[in-house]
Amino acid sequence: PVPVCLKLNQVTCFRQSKSPPKNAVAIGGCAGCLRTSCGNAAAAHAAAARVQPARNHGLHFNMATFVQNGDPACNAHNWNTGINCSNPAVFNPVKLNVSQWVEVIKSVHGRHAVMTAKHGCGFCTFNTQAKLPDGSVYGYAVMRNGGFARDVVQEFSDAMKAAGLGHGFYYSTGNNFYLNRDNFKPAGALLPGQANVTDEEFDDIVIQQLTELWSNYGPLFEIWFDHGVGPVAEKINALVQRLQANAVGFGGFGVVKSPVRWVGTESGTPAYPIWSTANGCAEGTGDPNATDWCPAGVDTTLQEGDVWFYVPGTKIRSLAELITVYHSSVGQNGVLELDFA
Repeated sequence: PVPVCLKLNQVTCFRQSKSPPKNAVAIGGCAGCLRTSCGNAAAAHAAAARVQPARNHGLHFNMATFVQNGDPACNAHNWNTGINCSNPAVFNPVKLNVSQWVEVIKSVHGRHAVMTAKHGCGFCTFNTQAKLPDGSVYGYAVMRNGGFARDVVQEFSDAMKAAGLGHGFYYSTGNNFYLNRDNFKPAGALLPGQANVTDEEFDDIVIQQLTELWSNYGPLFEIWFDHGVGPVAEKINALVQRLQANAVGFGGFGVVKSPVRWVGTESGTPAYPIWSTANGCAEGTGDPNATDWCPAGVDTTLQEGDVWFYVPGTKIRSLAELITVYHSSVGQNGVLELDFA
């Protein structure tokens, strides 16, 4: 196997017989590790590189917008009945304490964290001012209609910056139940409470909200491009280069300068070995002969059963299992992103 720096901000150390990819780089204390493990030739190659890779340890905060596995509870059966999740006031975390999140991140030696700013339901945990086609403000968010009167994304960003930790956001570009969209296309018959928009108008709202997220909350460490960027790829590419050119992008190959690819499983225990190179940054554990540099993102859950949002009664994975996850991700040159809900 390829030797690696056993640090949280590790980078791959290549054998002397194989030159590292042209955009590989040594950061922080890893330069010495490169020299020790691979000799001066590898260190010289790395010193000439410029693109910075992702660090190897972070957390992912999913604010559970609603019950029943959180945000994905938005569907035709509970939009206006049952949970009645069309009402933004249903989101009401009265005991929210973002400072406690920061203490958790520091306690596990996390270097950065990503928060879900908007998932597939369409509910925004930030005070978006994006406009709908009729000129009204996007109505499905915090600080709407007597709902939760705090900008959670703002509090998260401020707390992370104050602690000297990196922060970033997950924003589902293609899915938005409030706007009746699934993978950028209409999801079915329009329901009461959903906003009626065309494909072009939907794309415009996506760009409006990404502009807000990438402009109003400081330099971002990581951006999640879950479900890809679809028909707005060109606009997103221009936007991220203008507003957050230094951000790492999970699933961001071709969009950001420092992409992280998906390792191909959410189990937390991908196959051995993990390579930091993959042609086209294709998902999986990588290819030692590839020329595209994109560390593998190992995203997994703290809760059992691949549950990404808070569900009452769901058990937490055991310490022994999480230690195995750590060794299988960070220990194998992956970028561990552990979900907290």
